[in-house]
Amino acid sequence: MENNFVGIGIWIVMGTVISFVMRILIKRPEETPGHVPVLVAIGVFGAVIGGMLGVGIFEF
Repeated sequence: MENNFVGIGIWIVMGTVISFVMRILIKRPEETPGHVPVLVAIGVFGAVIGGMLGVGIFEF
């Protein structure tokens, strides 16, 4: 059971890192300060869902 939480934590951290890297690589002049938490939340959500789908596909 503990391995599941470790795996989810890794996916959350990876989603956060990817969203910050994309923010650095793609600079938009009209960006407002409120976009950062939304970008991080979307990155984390995408990473967790993608991780679960990937594990499900390989385990099936």
